[in-house]
Amino acid sequence: MRHNSILVRYSEIGIKSRQTRKRWEKILIRNIREYLKVDDIICSKGRIILLTERKCDLKNIFGIASYSPAIKVDQDIEKIKKIAEEIYSGKKFRVSAKRITKEFPYPSRRVNEIIGEALVRRGGEVDLENFEEEIGIEFLDNYAYIFKERIKGPGGLPVGVQGKVLCFIEDERDIKAGYMMLKRGCEIDYCGKKPVELYKYSPGHEIRKYNRDTEYLFAVSGKNLDDFEELIKTKRKIEKEYGLKTLFPVLV
Repeated sequence: MRHNSILVRYSEIGIKSRQTRKRWEKILIRNIREYLKVDDIICSKGRIILLTERKCDLKNIFGIASYSPAIKVDQDIEKIKKIAEEIYSGKKFRVSAKRITKEFPYPSRRVNEIIGEALVRRGGEVDLENFEEEIGIEFLDNYAYIFKERIKGPGGLPVGVQGKVLCFIEDERDIKAGYMMLKRGCEIDYCGKKPVELYKYSPGHEIRKYNRDTEYLFAVSGKNLDDFEELIKTKRKIEKEYGLKTLFPVLV
């Protein structure tokens, strides 16, 4: 489907206080901009909108719950109906409208009925439970965003909203621990092997080798209870060489 925008829904940011939410929205936007090199980005009412026709993959950007390539049009029911008819493929369908802001005069249920009736006249079959295709419509700030996909994001918090931690990297378990820290919004540095697998998850926040002048919250390791002796050995090593307490997020 052609699109002229991408509608991004964020994850845990939405449950924070207004002040925290605004600050974290800016960090998420900065991460998206750094990852995609897209400048035209706006944020309103729990949505981040990328004004682009490019195909964009946002699956590696923490903080995103889901996103939808969308067609942005004026809040005119005839224009919305026309776009819905153009993108509809003929499968069993349902229409899901949501008014995020309330400028549009019709309630969401009425929009569902109007667009659904138009598609039925074109030979479509409505099936609210076992649909094969969903036409989504979100109304926001005098525009309607029409889409067919809701692509799942990685969730979590944007990298950079928490402090920085040091990842002790020896094997895949440690990579997993680093991934978990990034997902909780931490920036990471490393000691040991270079964690190249994690670079794509940290846009705008370079993963560097340990620096004694950097202030770290703590260290993390992927060691678990399967080898308790190794876990204790790693804990003591990190405390002795780096002076940091160690968390083990992958205990089982």
